[in-house]
Amino acid sequence: MAISSGPMNSLRGSRTGAYLSVAYTPLWVENMTAGKGWIALALVVFATWRPLRILLGAWLFGGMTILQLQGQALGLQVRNCYQPCPIW
Repeated sequence: MAISSGPMNSLRGSRTGAYLSVAYTPLWVENMTAGKGWIALALVVFATWRPLRILLGAWLFGGMTILQLQGQALGLQVRNCYQPCPIW
């Protein structure tokens, strides 16, 4: 099982990268991931490796992303929710 997990995770990672560059963003742009990998890592750590908490956190961040995109489509001035707020 441990020997087959390396190639399987490589396959999953490459499929995710292909989806991100082909379907989610239909062209190559700089900073395509926009920190989403760090959000996934933070979800796992802060959920203390409990699958239900990870699922709820992923829905929260995914919902925030969808709300941001919908707000932009409606013409609202929407700030990127993954960037820190300015200090001043």
